[in-house]
Amino acid sequence: MKTAKKQIFVHIGMPKSASTYLQTQFFPFLDNMYYVGSNKYSSDPVMQLLQQIGLYRLGKLEVFEYNEIKSKIHNFLSVIKEQNIVLSLEGLAGSRVTDKNIDNFSIFKTCLKNIFHQAKIIFITRRQDTFFESLYTQRLKKGYYYDINTFINYRNKVFCKKKSVENDMYFDIGNNNIDVFSCNYFDIYNHYAKNFGESNILVVPFELLIEDKQLFLKTISAFMGSSLLKEQLNISISKLNVNASYSKYSSQLAKMMNCIGVNMLKIILPHPKLLKKFMQYKTNGLIMFDKLLIKKGLYVKPRWLSQDMRAEILKIHRRSNKCLNDKVKFDLSKYGYF
Repeated sequence: MKTAKKQIFVHIGMPKSASTYLQTQFFPFLDNMYYVGSNKYSSDPVMQLLQQIGLYRLGKLEVFEYNEIKSKIHNFLSVIKEQNIVLSLEGLAGSRVTDKNIDNFSIFKTCLKNIFHQAKIIFITRRQDTFFESLYTQRLKKGYYYDINTFINYRNKVFCKKKSVENDMYFDIGNNNIDVFSCNYFDIYNHYAKNFGESNILVVPFELLIEDKQLFLKTISAFMGSSLLKEQLNISISKLNVNASYSKYSSQLAKMMNCIGVNMLKIILPHPKLLKKFMQYKTNGLIMFDKLLIKKGLYVKPRWLSQDMRAEILKIHRRSNKCLNDKVKFDLSKYGYF
C-alpha cells in the first residue's frame, strides 16, 4: 500500500492531561510531521475521520461509507510530503469515564487498527484523583453546576457505579456524572497493546510535565523519531498554561452562575445560541478574573476531594496502576499512583 512508508502516531489522551498543550505547542512544530488534531478545522479526510470519531458516528456508518473514508485517507496520505503523521484526539482513550456509551471504545480501536494498522500510540496518564478534580473544574466551564459528590457518584461515603442523570447542559457534552471505577489505565493500555503491540505504545505520566517539562517533551519526540528546534522547545516549555483550569474562586463563581444564569435563560429565553453566548461571556470574564489573580499572586487551585475520597480513589486503582507501572519506563509510585 502506498502509505506503508508513512509512520502514523496516534495521541489518545487522557483528557485534562496536557492534550491542548501538545496540540498547540508541540505536535505542529515537530520536524517532518503532518499534524491532525481535534482543535484543527480541516477538510482533509484524516480530520474528517477524527470528526466522525468525536461525534460517535463510526458505529452507524454503512460498510461502503467506512471503506470510502478508508480509501480517501490512504490516497491523501500517499501524496503529502511529510513522512510522519500524528493524530491527536483525547477521546481515543475510549472516553471510558465520561461518555454515554463506552462501547464506542471498541469502535475506535477497530477503526484505527483497520486504517492505521502500523500506528504507534502515545498515551498520557494523570493520577486518577487529580484527573477527576481537573475534569470537574473543566465541566464548570461548560455549564455544570452539581456538586463534586454528584459528579463522581459519591453517595453515603461510597463510590457508586455510573448512573445517568438528566442532562442539564445547554449543549451536549456527555453525561453529567462519571464512573470512578472505569478510569483504569492498565485496561486502556492492554486494549491498544493487543491491537498495536506493546513496543508501539508510549505511556508518559502527566506529572512528568510538571516535574521536568523538557524531559516530558523530549521523551515523546524521541519516541516519534522527530525533534523540535531548540528555540521552539524553549517556547513550548514557556507556554505551559494552555487551557488552564479555573481558580478556586472562579470555580465557585462559575458554579453559581451556571445554576442561576443557565436555568433562568432556559425559562426566559430558551434559545441555544443565546445560552451559548451567555456561557462564552461568563467564561471569558472568569478567565480575565483569573489572570488578575495570577498577577496579584492570589491564584489558588481548587481542591474538591477530601482526603478520604482521594485515598479511596487511589485504593480502587492501586492494583491496576501497579500493573501499568511494570509496562512503562517511569516509576509511577513516585507520583503517588500507588
